[in-house]
Amino acid sequence: MVQVDRTGPLLIDTSEAAKLLGYTTKRLHAMRAAGQLPEQAVLRFGRSVRYRRPVLEAWARGDLDTLFERVTGR
Repeated sequence: MVQVDRTGPLLIDTSEAAKLLGYTTKRLHAMRAAGQLPEQAVLRFGRSVRYRRPVLEAWARGDLDTLFERVTGR
């Protein structure tokens, strides 16, 4: 089962997301622009971009499908 850290914020900015994944912010921007991040992880509010931390954590562990199976019940 996928473990989700429930102590931190659910939405994080680019700097925090890059730090979480071990990338630079420039690399994270490039990955987002190239569509290399899961679309469920990225939220846009006008020009502001936020990332769903639990989705990025699951993606980094390779458990993204498991996370969404648990959420959707499929």
